[in-house]
Amino acid sequence: MRTRYIKPGFFKDDKLCELPPLARILFEGLWCLADREGRLEYRPKRIKIEILPYDDCNVEELLGLLESEFIYRYSVDGIEYVQIRNFTKHQRPHPNEEGICPAPEQIVNNHDSIVNNHERVILNRDSGYSYSYSKSISNNNKEEGKKKEEVKRKEEEEEKRKEESGFLEDFEDWWEDYPNKQGKERAKQHYITWRRKGKTPEELKQALRRYLAVKRKQKSETYSNGSTFLNPLPRGDSANINDYLEATPETMTESERMEMLDEMEKHRQFLESMNPEEKRRYYEAKGKHFKRFDGGDRLCEGGGKERGAGGEELLQSPL
Repeated sequence: MRTRYIKPGFFKDDKLCELPPLARILFEGLWCLADREGRLEYRPKRIKIEILPYDDCNVEELLGLLESEFIYRYSVDGIEYVQIRNFTKHQRPHPNEEGICPAPEQIVNNHDSIVNNHERVILNRDSGYSYSYSKSISNNNKEEGKKKEEVKRKEEEEEKRKEESGFLEDFEDWWEDYPNKQGKERAKQHYITWRRKGKTPEELKQALRRYLAVKRKQKSETYSNGSTFLNPLPRGDSANINDYLEATPETMTESERMEMLDEMEKHRQFLESMNPEEKRRYYEAKGKHFKRFDGGDRLCEGGGKERGAGGEELLQSPL
């Protein structure tokens, strides 16, 4: 059973209102049994168990009441199916939901069409002519569907190949800077995994810069195997890229450190340009606290006391 929509207009439908209540409930239940195309097997006993298990009724008769206006039956390879009319017009199945039942050889949209014994007969009231088509039409449609699926699969494979080609170019650029050249093939696959997870070439390159900066500070020339370093799943105590994707005081490069100090200096100058009242409002907005002491108004973080020479001095919040 699947979740389906029901619209307010259902309850005021002038054709449905002519049917007994159980037939209306059965019609709604068929939506939940049907696949994404509005199709299900014609198995009255199973349908009754699923939709009307507690009601004493003849489901075959109720289904017969729904035929022509709301559903129609068709047969494929000796198995009978039900197609709900206008199902895809009123329902929005989940994108991942699959169609299970085979399509009828003809989609019937009006009373002028009949599906019978694997042949398609279309009656035209205006002209009085009839046209009969063999089952080969259905087979041709199936073949055409397979060809479309094959074309789509090849297009997706080509897109994937182009994407991987770009990833490999970026990897070679990254690998050129990595000191330990062991494990290149597995490192290449790990690099592609990181790219598919959304990491950019610059992010992966910056992580490598941080790792090399740490090694320089340690005055160490021992580097992890390239495959081990790039492995998305760290192993043991070996250095791993996960530890360097974000800048920390321990891993940041000299340029990142200088950039941080520059920001701190700008912030300090910004605070010095404020008068005490502006600072008070600024820190209050950041959740700090002002307290009055003998020396004047002081900003105290966490409620602590701070004394100084001037009553207008403020503690600067740490960056």
